[in-house]
Amino acid sequence: MGYTSNYGANFLDFTVTRLNKNNGIVWSRRVGGPRDDLPLGTALTHDGGIVIAGNYGIITANTEIYITKVSGTGALVWTRAIAAAGYDLGFSIERTPDDGFIVCGESEAFGPNAPHILVAKLTTAGAVTWQQVLATTREDHGTCIQPTADGGYVVAGYTLWYTA
Repeated sequence: MGYTSNYGANFLDFTVTRLNKNNGIVWSRRVGGPRDDLPLGTALTHDGGIVIAGNYGIITANTEIYITKVSGTGALVWTRAIAAAGYDLGFSIERTPDDGFIVCGESEAFGPNAPHILVAKLTTAGAVTWQQVLATTREDHGTCIQPTADGGYVVAGYTLWYTA
């Protein structure tokens, strides 16, 4: 996983390459839109594919969490954007026991320059079933998420506490 501005594009896109056991390239795929995209987290799918979370529009003031699924054969299966007002980033994505996905990152949904942790649950087909913003009175950043044995989720990140 990485990003590229090759393949005739003049913007950055997700790049996914599958290698065989001898490090030979099996396939390579570019995924993205007409703005710069940056991949930040991945998870393998139950059917041998991969989901990638990151953001769409890294240079603009209004970015979106961008999630894409690529099959084990390199075919684009789906893409989804999760957006609230302002700057949104997806840092971590994991497969859930129901073969869906859980993603975490951050959103400026509570105003500019004040990101808060955003968690969203997606089905195996990429539909968002719920999302929640976790916020303190400060700046919050969600960097990792994992399903727990009891069906819940644990989110890790950090809060910036500024003092005057």
